[in-house]
Amino acid sequence: MRITAVAVVVVGLALAGGSLVLVQQLHVRLTDSARASVEVRAESIAAALSDNPDLDSASLSSVGEDDDEFIQIVGDDSRVLASTQNMGGEAPVGASDEVEIPFDSDPFLVAATSVDTPRGSRTVIVGSSLEDVQDAVSSVRGLLLVGFPAMVLIVGVVAWFVVGRTLAPVDRIRREAEEIGASQLHRRLPEPSRHDEIGRLTDTMNRMLERLDHGQAQQRQFVSDAAHELRSPIASIKQHLEVATTYPDRLSTEELSDTLRTEATRLERLVVALLSLARLDERSPDSPEHPAGPVDLDDLVFDEAVRLQQTSSLRIDVTGVSAGQVAGDQALFTQVLRNLLDNAERHAASRIALTLTEHEETVTLIVEDDGPGVEVAERERVFERFVRLDEARARDDGGSGLGLAIVHTIVTAYGGSVVLDASRLGGARFVVTLPHPEPSG
Repeated sequence: MRITAVAVVVVGLALAGGSLVLVQQLHVRLTDSARASVEVRAESIAAALSDNPDLDSASLSSVGEDDDEFIQIVGDDSRVLASTQNMGGEAPVGASDEVEIPFDSDPFLVAATSVDTPRGSRTVIVGSSLEDVQDAVSSVRGLLLVGFPAMVLIVGVVAWFVVGRTLAPVDRIRREAEEIGASQLHRRLPEPSRHDEIGRLTDTMNRMLERLDHGQAQQRQFVSDAAHELRSPIASIKQHLEVATTYPDRLSTEELSDTLRTEATRLERLVVALLSLARLDERSPDSPEHPAGPVDLDDLVFDEAVRLQQTSSLRIDVTGVSAGQVAGDQALFTQVLRNLLDNAERHAASRIALTLTEHEETVTLIVEDDGPGVEVAERERVFERFVRLDEARARDDGGSGLGLAIVHTIVTAYGGSVVLDASRLGGARFVVTLPHPEPSG
């Protein structure tokens, strides 16, 4: 309704302005044409007067018999020497665009021209009625008065129809969107037949619903997997406590304590990993809570290598580590390195090699081991949550299947990538690529 009203007002004002200009210009042009005709008429009579200075009123009446015209010849003393019959006895008329004449109610356009004769200077005055001009202007004005409301009405009807038809898909989209609840994110909005702004809007909203549906499915799967993972150590703790209570002679206090400590440690690691993933899912890279300052990745690599060397008998090779600076949160990148090194420690036979190289726009971190490696078909799955390629060993050594998922989440959040391929040492080779920090200023 608002768009139709605006269209009607704008078109109405434009038509009104255009109509006024049209009527004014028509009047001016017709008046100019009439003036030119009167001037030509006056000059022709002046030429006849110069040849025959004895033109009298009778002669002028024979020349101008039309009631829409009059002629006067004025002498040097401003007396009317001769005139047509319709202006008999009248004083000289001055030249003007609109002059009131006693014998006609319509205004006259008057032109005057001077001529020298053997009997002295004479002024020829010719007047012509503007009735035709006024009739033409009145006819156009009448047509505009009739056509103006009709045109405005047509514009209003067309605007209402076109806008209503254009916005009809929006109303259908709105009604459909109102019916889509949290449990119906699989539904999609009806696609319009045309590929205009409405079509692009529908496509965008359907992609948004698809992302929400995918995110909700991931969330449900995450909650289900988390509940399953948490249930396992809790069930183990409950089972050992029940055995110790029912058969106190079969389970010593030391054995019970070791079992509870192992399961509690496993439970603690799982909760910490779940909290880390939950916090990462809630934060965006450009939020104030997500620092993106420069981080010297080589310092973190050396620190984590020293930490691992102190707790492991494996050989840690850092000869391939050079300077490398990235943009991000130092604590998160420390977690990335720790998870990769812990994963390599669980699978390596005797050696872990670290490589850090800096390129023009990126920094590449490589962590590889001499363990059994990962089959090609499984190299994408290792970054999924709760995925264990070796179930028994992962559970025994405290692995939750979340470490590499956390690595992937952090790295991709900062615009990087992480891939897994075969190592030159025979095991797994994780390649992390991160962008350089943006130059300040």
